[in-house]
Amino acid sequence: MDVLASKLRPGERLIYPKKRGALLAALGHDPVLARRGPERVKRLVIALDTSGSMPDPVVRWVTDLVGQVDGTEARWLSFDGAIMPFRPGQSVHGGGGTDFGLVRDYVEGRLAVNGERIDDHPDAVIVLTDGHAPPITPAEPDRWIWLITPGGDDWPDRHRPPMACHRVRPVAPDDLSP
Repeated sequence: MDVLASKLRPGERLIYPKKRGALLAALGHDPVLARRGPERVKRLVIALDTSGSMPDPVVRWVTDLVGQVDGTEARWLSFDGAIMPFRPGQSVHGGGGTDFGLVRDYVEGRLAVNGERIDDHPDAVIVLTDGHAPPITPAEPDRWIWLITPGGDDWPDRHRPPMACHRVRPVAPDDLSP
């Protein structure tokens, strides 16, 4: 109980959900505790590969999404041979080679960008890329999610330890209509 309580933020408490707990017990599952209090905001780093090999429609698709991740604190980065943070409404630049190591070093607090370092550990790092660059091994590979564009190299899927790796295709606004 002390260990679990140490993970709570001020104002949060652990409770035993009676109805859900009774249902789980009836199904033969172990009892569970739930956290109550202010909802925890997830911290994300979303890194967009803007190297010369990335398709322009993919870059436009992602930059249109900036600022639309509910329930999160997101740091948006574009990168090629350098890290370039950006905010909603800003254009992204790139065209050079791709260096995943820069993203890893920035996320892990070893690299300052514009004089700032990340001082908190993100819950997840999402990298949208074509995967064409030397592989990296992050300190916490289970927090990294790689979104690979069509025709890209899905090396994170074969990496040891494995990392989440998914093929994506950009969605045009017309594709979203009912």
